[in-house]
Amino acid sequence: MLGFSERHLNSYEIKPDKAMSKTPKKRRPKGHGGIIKRPNGIYAFRYQTDTGPKEQSLRTRNKREAEAKAEELERMAKARSKAEAVQQIAEAKSLIERHPLPFAQVWNEFERTGHQAAPGTLDNYRRALARFLDWMRLNHPNETDFSDIAPETAKAYLDELWQSGLSASTYNQHLTALSLIARKLASRRRGMVNPWPKGKDARKRAKQQERLPLDQNQAGKLMEVINEYDGPHPVEMPVAVLLGMFAGLRLADAVLLDWKDVDLAGGWITYTPRKTVRTSGAVCTVPILPPLAEALRKLPTDGDKVLPGLAEHYDRARGYVTRLLGAIVLQATGEERQDVDEQHLRARRLYG
Repeated sequence: MLGFSERHLNSYEIKPDKAMSKTPKKRRPKGHGGIIKRPNGIYAFRYQTDTGPKEQSLRTRNKREAEAKAEELERMAKARSKAEAVQQIAEAKSLIERHPLPFAQVWNEFERTGHQAAPGTLDNYRRALARFLDWMRLNHPNETDFSDIAPETAKAYLDELWQSGLSASTYNQHLTALSLIARKLASRRRGMVNPWPKGKDARKRAKQQERLPLDQNQAGKLMEVINEYDGPHPVEMPVAVLLGMFAGLRLADAVLLDWKDVDLAGGWITYTPRKTVRTSGAVCTVPILPPLAEALRKLPTDGDKVLPGLAEHYDRARGYVTRLLGAIVLQATGEERQDVDEQHLRARRLYG
């Protein structure tokens, strides 16, 4: 005897096997569909066909907009024949009448995408595009549609661009500009693919070496240089250097610093570094040490920017401000100017 009483036995309920109790799910009828949210946050329209479930990206993370687009695709999902499906897909995607993109209209179409960038950056984009289109007209005169540029053609242009003697930095700027323009246009024109290579392997690498910190003598020399500085922006440039030396601000954060982020009375600078503003958005708070405080008190405070002159130049052509700072560092460290090798790769400065 196992010792189970009748009362114990009655307290147990025999449950059917889960595997046996499941009823097979009914397959969705052809044409029945709905929207789903993919892991990347973009909605898609999923529907059933004779050959199984299909998905069509709705290219939006807005649910209401996705629902509106899904209604347009409902007729496609319920098509009774393959011919009808092809016709309705074409109507839904506006592919019945293809719209070419002549070279002369590329820049205007890019501007309509609303891409935000500083005026100097946009000028660089325009020059990179103009150089490529001139090359196309010379080497491929029969090709006039920007949306038809093949990856092989893009690669051939990049190879010739590198052989022309550009530095790695300038080459990368051209590649970035052309890829950005094509990507923005492709997002608004169905069927167009960005032909420019992506990823780190597509870019040319400049010769890199670790930056060295200034030693005590060099730091003292740097203070002498900025105290006697009489170059462009004689009032603002020394303050930009002091913001780097005594507050640890990067060049962009220093020259674009706002007065609202500076608390002279309390002795703090509170700002969001531009390098991380689109990622973590972390706020940094640094003390204002006496040499920096003394220099800041000499500046006018009637505008938004601490260094309005440098900020204006940096927005238009940041290389100008970088060269000014580089010249000051050269004087303080005695470092020789950068050499360029036969590969057009520029050596990194020893000191930042």
